[in-house]
Amino acid sequence: MHVLIAATPGLETEVDRALDWAAPAGATRVDRVRSDGGTVALASSGGSMARVTRKPDATVVSLGVHAVGDVAALLDGRIPGGTVAAAMTGGRVLVGAGAGNQRLFRATTDRGTLVSSHVGALVAALGAGAALDRSYEDFLLGFGFLPDGRTPFAGIRAMARPAVEELDGGASLPVVPPPATAADASTPPDLAELVCEIVDEQAGAMRRVGVLLGGFDSALVAAALHRTGREVHTFTFDFAEPGYVQRNVDAAVAAAGATHHWVRFTPEIMGDALRSLPDRLNQPGPQPHYQIQTIVAGEHARDAGVEAIFTGDGCDALFASYPTVNTRAAATGGLQRVPAAVRRSGIGVLSVEPVDRRLGHVARVGRSALRASLLDGPASRHLPTQYLDEVALDRLRGDAPPQAEPVEGIRRRLADDCAETEPGRLAHDGNARTGQSQSKVEGLVARTGLGVYSPFTDPRFRAAIAALPTHLRRPSGGLLGAEGKPVLPDAVERSGLLPPAVIHQRKQAPTEAPVDLWYAGPLRSTVYELLADLPFEVNTEYVEQVLRPKRAEDLYRRRVALSRHVLQAVGLLASYGAFARLVR
Repeated sequence: MHVLIAATPGLETEVDRALDWAAPAGATRVDRVRSDGGTVALASSGGSMARVTRKPDATVVSLGVHAVGDVAALLDGRIPGGTVAAAMTGGRVLVGAGAGNQRLFRATTDRGTLVSSHVGALVAALGAGAALDRSYEDFLLGFGFLPDGRTPFAGIRAMARPAVEELDGGASLPVVPPPATAADASTPPDLAELVCEIVDEQAGAMRRVGVLLGGFDSALVAAALHRTGREVHTFTFDFAEPGYVQRNVDAAVAAAGATHHWVRFTPEIMGDALRSLPDRLNQPGPQPHYQIQTIVAGEHARDAGVEAIFTGDGCDALFASYPTVNTRAAATGGLQRVPAAVRRSGIGVLSVEPVDRRLGHVARVGRSALRASLLDGPASRHLPTQYLDEVALDRLRGDAPPQAEPVEGIRRRLADDCAETEPGRLAHDGNARTGQSQSKVEGLVARTGLGVYSPFTDPRFRAAIAALPTHLRRPSGGLLGAEGKPVLPDAVERSGLLPPAVIHQRKQAPTEAPVDLWYAGPLRSTVYELLADLPFEVNTEYVEQVLRPKRAEDLYRRRVALSRHVLQAVGLLASYGAFARLVR
């Protein structure tokens, strides 16, 4: 475990509790400095991403892909992306978070302010003063995240990024934006070569690197690292269930000249991690298995001695090419051509108890799509599927706490904040708003201490894609089912980095796993254990109805969905229960 902590004066007991929480979670060393200005500390189990720099006039602690070793960087507002930092200097405590996947969270109390890179540490620090905030529970159980930097806990919020500020409430320091990257549209770059250049720079002096394989994007990263002369280790999952293995693993491994590692992922591993989910993640969500298995693979990579982890994250979002997201956007557009009265009637039919019981996830997806289509403007195509809507919550939950805002109002507000109005981009923005990928990377860094890199999030690659003509960076034809990004596979095929079988393989969902079988079988008792920790009485008959196999769901898995995982509602409830148990 690696966790950064900072506090204003008088909160030493709270800092001690946070550090005590980090020890059983895996931290083996504590670096802490106190002064009249407060406390800064780093609990760490080693690794290149956790750093402490002590100088005569300052102490700086940082966690992330770039070291912050000089307090002047914070004073000048120079906080690199993917990094959080705290500094003690001259009686002042400065905290900052760059853009990227690392966040800082703030807990405000009547005695001062605590900041940490991990929500669980703040809950432990607050002790008996920690409490759930249920005022946005309907939205959380609907979409699997909380808006506006909220967390499930009262008084704990994510800090804005990028930002640097004094912890005692002083004015925020201006953040220096990174230099703009321009691309010459008249001479489009060779994208395959550009990927090689970027991973070479990201790896720097590293020689032994790990890649989490998941499909074409990550296979390209592995092959590019091999071409730059690195020793590549690749990791994929062994679920001990037929039909869930990643396709074309042998071909991708051969192209990367890699040493391959099969990562065993079992119901027992999943169950243990679910029970202690707040030790790993900063937020609940609908697909905790995806985040847990990524962290497990990262731990295997660390044990294999790699110096950093590379992924293909960000490529699908950049090209707006993820089939499920595009299919949802296209379906909403199609539904909006149906008379509104007919759509409202459809919601009513899918809400009838016998229909809901027989169709399960299909009924919930249908209601979600119809309800979204009734929204006007960008909100109709923005957020992903609503996992537990008002119909499901009425059947599940014993009480309904007062909500600060109506769910529909939050949806409209979030969509209005999105400047991009093109339908596919709106849907991908909404998908990113959930923060599930961000939480995954945070957890990976916190548990392993290793940096996590992807060439597709680099400003140079993004600028190169933005400079391309639209027909090269978007799928041809309509959005329905489109995987898009034709320009990148073409460039990779010309480069010889990957064989055609890997380049043109059918898309496989990153969330693909036999978790539905596990929830209904070996993890059933774990699910009920965590549901018992929810802050409301659960209707177990409804839960049994959700877990029960259904023919409609089987057809949906085979004919409609990219992934065979349809019990997101169960994962969302179990993960919320894991967080709620922290304050019970």
